[in-house]
Amino acid sequence: MAMELAVEQHPNGVLIQVDGDIDTLTAPELQACLNGELKESAQTFVVDLSNVRYISSMGLRVFLSHLKRVKAQSGSMVIAGAGQLVSEVFRMSGFANYFEMTADPQLAREKLA
Repeated sequence: MAMELAVEQHPNGVLIQVDGDIDTLTAPELQACLNGELKESAQTFVVDLSNVRYISSMGLRVFLSHLKRVKAQSGSMVIAGAGQLVSEVFRMSGFANYFEMTADPQLAREKLA
């Protein structure tokens, strides 16, 4: 399945809505998007995964790599709205320990105001 990305700029950061699967074919596109939004100053990234049904290990690596870059600039990254299967992949891989995760995308968006 193809993946679509929507980017919204906010005063304190950026919201990226992902629609579709994050796998070996689509992970490079997600990485390019995340990298393109990274600024020189601290900012918050909210990645809304409400419409993602599947994430591969390649997708997890993209998120971990980006988290390291964001934290190096004293920023933060929130994974929002991940469904049960995607959340389980984060938990089973141990990645849930590294990310701030919230089931409520609207709550995460408030961090950008």
